[in-house]
Amino acid sequence: MRHILALDQSTAVTGFAIFSNDNLKKSGYYKPSGDLFTRINQTKNYIKELIEDNDINFVFIEDIQYQKNQKTYKILANLQGVIINLLVELNISFEIISPSRWKSWNGIKGRKRAEQKKNTQEKCKEMLGREAMEDEADAICIGLYALHLLEQKDAI
Repeated sequence: MRHILALDQSTAVTGFAIFSNDNLKKSGYYKPSGDLFTRINQTKNYIKELIEDNDINFVFIEDIQYQKNQKTYKILANLQGVIINLLVELNISFEIISPSRWKSWNGIKGRKRAEQKKNTQEKCKEMLGREAMEDEADAICIGLYALHLLEQKDAI
């Protein structure tokens, strides 16, 4: 049985989506608190709980991208490194997904980030029949793209 976790991670809010056998099982978001390194550690521990509680065997992480703010890019790089280290320690397979790849595959349009976030939420509402928070919607669409990738690999 395949259980995947898709993450739209940050130190403010991390969206997650869990799929079991190609079906969305659970999604949501996590908001850590405290100083930067406390939030990174809390996020790591939350991801570890998600993995252990849901028998996750594959994780898809959204890649970071430079958006004219070096400090934010550095913080996201630190978080990504901590998550990757956790996955290596737990012996969990993972893949890092480019934002442009999952957005293109899901048909998410928009010139600016806010427009893309809104369009992702609208896509999730159409598919699920319910509202999803911004980061949760991103994680769901990352997960849908991940399922597509895994299907392609299974076909080889």
